[in-house]
Amino acid sequence: MSKTAVVIPNYNGIKYLADCLNSLKKQSEKDFGVIVVDDCSTDESIRELECNFSWVRSVKRSENGGFAVAVNDGIRIAKENGAEVIIVAMHWGNEYTHEPTKQQKNIAKYLSSLGVNLIIGAHPHVIQPIDYIGDTLVVYSLGNFISAQKVLGLEKIIGLLVGLEIVVDEESNVTFENLDYQLLYTYYNSNNKNFKIYPFDKLTNSILKNHDKIEQKYLDIVKSEV
Repeated sequence: MSKTAVVIPNYNGIKYLADCLNSLKKQSEKDFGVIVVDDCSTDESIRELECNFSWVRSVKRSENGGFAVAVNDGIRIAKENGAEVIIVAMHWGNEYTHEPTKQQKNIAKYLSSLGVNLIIGAHPHVIQPIDYIGDTLVVYSLGNFISAQKVLGLEKIIGLLVGLEIVVDEESNVTFENLDYQLLYTYYNSNNKNFKIYPFDKLTNSILKNHDKIEQKYLDIVKSEV
């Protein structure tokens, strides 16, 4: 297995598996392995993996143990196979709130205690802070990369793009360098067409009025925990 592992717990998630795995396969970085731990699904998740994703390591649990058990199994298997970097993608939190919930923070602490290096969150549909828990980097929510939710509020068409370098030293210690992030804005016309994604540094007032002040407001949210 590659030295970087992506662990995906799954329970009856066949509706989303293909999109998730195809997205991973399209990444420019190819030196990573994917482990899907199926928590005794009753749908066709395992068949989908076996038939269409032979490059994915699939593990089927004999009984449903819940999220924590499935993640723990995935991390253990990854480490046993030589993975040096563990990344967990989380679907968590409350929708439309910039503040991570107590549950999010507790799960992040738990994952950190298991040796997870990087946690990337989604589901709230708005951006949330970036934080460190020990040596674990936590991106609580990337918000919406692309969205037609302008009618629900500006915050729902602003997303977060994060970049970093992962460094593994000779003693297998993992650190992050050159952490960088920028805000993204979804533009579309009144007919819900002509969608465009703009980094905030490419915006003009004709596209988004007072974009400089808006950018600072949302950057303060991202930095509030760092």
